Amino acid sequence: MAADPKDSGTVYFIYGTYYQGYGTDIYKYDSHSQNVSVAHNSYHRIDSIAFHPRAPGLLYFGVDKER
Repeated sequence: MAADPKDSGTVYFIYGTYYQGYGTDIYKYDSHSQNVSVAHNSYHRIDSIAFHPRAPGLLYFGVDKER
């Protein structure tokens, strides 16, 4: 989970699973409008998210790969 550094009312979080090749959903919750938006990615190994400390508009996704 990562709070938007430019807007304290916005939070990003992820949910993913490898089950049946589902992938990962990336959620954005806006507390001002109480709206949740979702973007889907077919890659299921997105394990973390974080904003760049000096470029608050840049969101990183941490991924890993099974060997």
